[in-house]
Amino acid sequence: MFQAIKGSTEPFQSTFYVNTYDKYENIDNIQYKPIITFTSQMTGNSASLVPILYDYTNKDRYVKIDISISSTGSGGSGFVNLGNKDFPYGFYDMIIRENTTNSLPSAASIATRPIVFTGLMNLSSVEPGEFHANPAVTYTEYTTNDSDTESVYITND
Repeated sequence: MFQAIKGSTEPFQSTFYVNTYDKYENIDNIQYKPIITFTSQMTGNSASLVPILYDYTNKDRYVKIDISISSTGSGGSGFVNLGNKDFPYGFYDMIIRENTTNSLPSAASIATRPIVFTGLMNLSSVEPGEFHANPAVTYTEYTTNDSDTESVYITND
């Protein structure tokens, strides 16, 4: 499982080290930035991107992948918008796919690319106390007590 962190200062960079070299169908594609898709286990929403930094120098052992998490990220080239109501803190399914270029292909084309890694990612804030400084959801207090005016009766018919 990978740990991604979103801080109160943006963008916040997260680094992953993944052993994918022997999983490529076309080993020449190791030179291109892979496609990474994050799917929230809570909402089911998905976001895809290519890393901002991709180092395959030690490809026999691992590849280094850097992504940036920000509120303004839109996927594409390394930036992704996570830590909001559509993509909340918590667990994400993470899929890494082969790519034939260093840019993000069309959404229809992503699903056809061979998968080289599937895993789990946990998104959290920098420190446990910082969740309040960077909230994913804003709650409002429920102040009306409508049970006084709209009573519900359960009957046995």
